[in-house]
Amino acid sequence: MSIAIILTLLFLTFFWLNPSAIISAPNYIILMLGVIVAVLLHYRRSFEIFPRLMTPLSSIVLFVCVALMQLYVVNIPSIAGTYGMGQCVLLYGIVFAFYLPTLMGKSPINYILSSRPFVFVGQRSYSLYLVQTLAAQAVVGLHPLITESPWKAVLTCLVGLIFSDCLYRWVERPMLSVSKKISSRRDVA
Repeated sequence: MSIAIILTLLFLTFFWLNPSAIISAPNYIILMLGVIVAVLLHYRRSFEIFPRLMTPLSSIVLFVCVALMQLYVVNIPSIAGTYGMGQCVLLYGIVFAFYLPTLMGKSPINYILSSRPFVFVGQRSYSLYLVQTLAAQAVVGLHPLITESPWKAVLTCLVGLIFSDCLYRWVERPMLSVSKKISSRRDVA
């Protein structure tokens, strides 16, 4: 498993260093970081690395780092230019990869994140990811003068939540139900 991870990172590094590459390496490296964290959390021996990240203090410190990165990731092109965009995105991914294990610990932040509003958004997060661009286009289409402003962000979130809730209720949940039925039939056979 670790050899596959190393080979994949080397492959993506080639694309990082090759400016004429077709794919955007930083985005795939971030996905790979998430996969690495998931694999490490899955096995008992590697899971024992993470308890220090699961303390309330670690959770708060890393949450603040993620929040700061989120606030400033919008300004990355003005800070670093187009060249630095990949490095900043990668840094964001690394900070978030360290934050992920804190979600398994007990902290005030995890208590807040497990509240009903956050669970509602979390259940619809994949659908929200899928419709975010459509929601932004709908907001601009309904009110063309609202281009780049905080109101556009707020309205895009609200419209995106409406779209994603529809997808979650009428597509995602029914498909998961079908998947469970098929899976249970396989287990019986």
